[in-house]
Amino acid sequence: MMSTTKPSQAMLRGAIERAAGELGNTPAVCRRAYVHPVIMQAYESRQEVERLRAAYERAANQRGHGLNQVEKAVLIYLREYARKAGARSRKGTLFQLP
Repeated sequence: MMSTTKPSQAMLRGAIERAAGELGNTPAVCRRAYVHPVIMQAYESRQEVERLRAAYERAANQRGHGLNQVEKAVLIYLREYARKAGARSRKGTLFQLP
């Protein structure tokens, strides 16, 4: 796996800081309680960042269900990750998504 690039680390740190500000928490609390570990790991690989971008594009064409495009993209990405991980896991129960 590629190591995290400084720009992607800065982007992730900035996103966490913005989310923490909106939620009224510190970045550490936000990272620990609100950011799925798979999303943080995605920033370690350009290929995964590209998959996140593709999920964002696909999210534009999906119905809202009360979610904005970024939220829909994260769900799309996590579901695809779960399917991929489940295919590699004999049990297929890494984690469940709604």
